[in-house]
Amino acid sequence: MHRIRIDTGELTYPWLWIPGQLAHFVDGSVRGGAEVCLPPGGYAFQQTRTRPTAVRFSVTEDGLVDYPSHLEHLLSGRGTRTVRVHGLDVVLRPTGRARPLLPLWGGCREPLGGRVRVLRMPPGASYPMRLLRLPRRVVEFHVGVDGSVDYPSLYEEALSGRGTGTLTVDLDTLHAGRHDRRRQAAGCRIG
Repeated sequence: MHRIRIDTGELTYPWLWIPGQLAHFVDGSVRGGAEVCLPPGGYAFQQTRTRPTAVRFSVTEDGLVDYPSHLEHLLSGRGTRTVRVHGLDVVLRPTGRARPLLPLWGGCREPLGGRVRVLRMPPGASYPMRLLRLPRRVVEFHVGVDGSVDYPSLYEEALSGRGTGTLTVDLDTLHAGRHDRRRQAAGCRIG
């Protein structure tokens, strides 16, 4: 086992988890990064309980960090004992009547208001968000390694911006639950 630090201090929401290696989510923005004891091998950290991010790194037999060259714009620290996650900027643009929108990843505790926000986040699948007072009003989106957003077609009434770095969330549609009817029609469980 090697002591590796994972520094997610540049991310808007810095909490992370490595299943099988950490018992719970930890704050990677602490000074120097969160310390994790890892055996040699490959890892992907998670910011949600369900899916890992697309940011993968490895620990060598010598206890040093390595990662594929195509992730150099997202990570730094190759050859050291600390991996720094830089992430990508994604613009979140709510439209409609201002309602509290809560991201459900990375330790977010404060809802976002109705203004445009730039979120620094790692690429990955299944970033869920919900309206604060309506826990069943959930949508999810994905971020590619190039910073472009995507989302399941089930959410097309509430989300737009596919293929760009900006995700627009129609808060009125989300509040009314119109996207829920599409999810039900596709056989998804609601609630």
